Amino acid sequence: MVYKLDLPSYLAKIHNVFHISLLKKAKVDPSQFLLQVLMEINKDLIIKVKSLKILDRSEKELRKKKILMLKVLWRNSQI
Repeated sequence: MVYKLDLPSYLAKIHNVFHISLLKKAKVDPSQFLLQVLMEINKDLIIKVKSLKILDRSEKELRKKKILMLKVLWRNSQI
């Protein structure tokens, strides 16, 4: 089964179709919730942010490559 999202015009560059078979049940952990922050997005879908502090650093190993994972404290910059 496939769903098509009705996105606003400023998000037209985002693919609006997804397959339900790709969804996974979320594991809810209240300690992982973040406060919702209103952000202003440019037409080219770029958000300017300023990192304040790196809280945690780890490395995730996939089949053929390694990805550096950072947990960063940040705030919005003026766009």
